[in-house]
Amino acid sequence: MKEENEMKFKEPEHHPYHGDDLRNIFIKIEDKYSPCGDLLFRLDHLTAVKRTGEQAYFSVLYIKNDTYEGNVPYDAFMHFLKMKFDRIAAMPLEPGKPVIITFTVTKEMATSKIRLPPED
Repeated sequence: MKEENEMKFKEPEHHPYHGDDLRNIFIKIEDKYSPCGDLLFRLDHLTAVKRTGEQAYFSVLYIKNDTYEGNVPYDAFMHFLKMKFDRIAAMPLEPGKPVIITFTVTKEMATSKIRLPPED
């Protein structure tokens, strides 16, 4: 009788890219508008993304023991990461297969002038 009332939980299926397997996912930043240039790093080495620059438009990427300060807009990069995380979660790829995901800095991103709303 007790067995009938017990809830049975299905074991979650693990995506091929979980835990330590994130080391096979790479982010490539193509930035021809910055002296820093392009960058390729492992996703599991990205430790933080913080706002910087005039009006906090751009970002500083903290990658393991280094930083990258190119023309990467914070909001655009965070949106890109969220979309790519959703894509990674849905990937039917085999474990261990390297994946490179590219973020391209456009001229509009690199030269954007932020307009703040007028103060009251």
